[in-house]
Amino acid sequence: MNKIVISQKNAWKILFFLCAIVALNVPGSIFYNDYSEKLVVLLGMIEIAITGLICVKSNKVNSLLATGVAEFVTPFFAVTVISCVSAAVIHQTSNVSDITQSFIRAIQIAAVFIIAYNAVKKFEKVSLDILLAAGCVSYATVVLCVISGKLDVSRLESHGFIEATGLLFIYYCLSRSYSLRQKLARCLLCATILLLGGKRVAWIGIAWSLFVYFLFFKIKERKDRIIKITMISYFAVAFIYLILIKNGYFSLILARLGVADNMRLSFWNFFRDSYELSPFYLGRGIQYTDNRMILSSTKGALRITNNVGIHNDILRTYIGWGFIPFLYYYYNLFVLNLKKIKRKFNNANIWLYFAIVSYCFVNYMVDYMITYIPFNICLFIICLLINIEEQ
Repeated sequence: MNKIVISQKNAWKILFFLCAIVALNVPGSIFYNDYSEKLVVLLGMIEIAITGLICVKSNKVNSLLATGVAEFVTPFFAVTVISCVSAAVIHQTSNVSDITQSFIRAIQIAAVFIIAYNAVKKFEKVSLDILLAAGCVSYATVVLCVISGKLDVSRLESHGFIEATGLLFIYYCLSRSYSLRQKLARCLLCATILLLGGKRVAWIGIAWSLFVYFLFFKIKERKDRIIKITMISYFAVAFIYLILIKNGYFSLILARLGVADNMRLSFWNFFRDSYELSPFYLGRGIQYTDNRMILSSTKGALRITNNVGIHNDILRTYIGWGFIPFLYYYYNLFVLNLKKIKRKFNNANIWLYFAIVSYCFVNYMVDYMITYIPFNICLFIICLLINIEEQ
């Protein structure tokens, strides 16, 4: 009888595939569980320790690791520290979990990033294919359960996974690392999931990111100017958005257009008195809104029974971080990261990076993605691949 021999490299791929199923934790799938976040953080902390020991032993830090940490981990920890100090000192929060759980969110970011880094280091662009395969397997079980009548058709939305699939679609569509046939196969898989999921924000985000990307290539000689204009536009949109929400105008606009808000406006209006639109406003910790949403008094006031977030990361991070940290984080995301990438990786396709974060910005406006593990593992792997991918 012939023995089945699995190479060490394939064994690592299988392990990452299983890790990806846990990290994506597709809602409604047979693999969905309540312990995913804890398992991912535990694995991430182990990888942080191992990676740290390797860096100490070799007395050097991989440039991809250093740049990635500077892009995502350090800024998140910086705004977390500032907002937690202001929550304790300025707002004198009586709920210590506003502080402790905000730090836990920062630790989650670091844990997910190091998992993404090690996956890219070991498998390069194959890491994204493994992630897609894990997502397809998990989502297929959702589809089968809907077909069999075990789940309602609304469960096809699979919150978080569909938005993460949008990231994969954009990267596969725009990356130059794949042949036309490879692009078509991967994009068709992603498009099928996106169509079944039916998330409007994902399609709007994809359309906008593709527009931004092709705009850069249409006006090559003025790319820097386009970047500046787009960046200023993003900040202007973010603050106009916050002003409209704060003053109740956004609800009037939606009502005039006949757009259903699915309770989101009720959530956003509930926090109207919790923040000020002022350069002097300091945050309450990114976990503040989440903690208030799970209180029985909040649920009673909003007439809801389950635990939900406010589904608006722009508002959530502004309330949580405060004016200056909010500006810093998004300025870093949209502008400083481009400079960091160009400094370390001259041939990196930075315009693809900007298209990706443009998609993120659209999702952040109406959803709950900035600390969502499935979304971030896709985002971090893609951004690390962009760093090492030639234009």
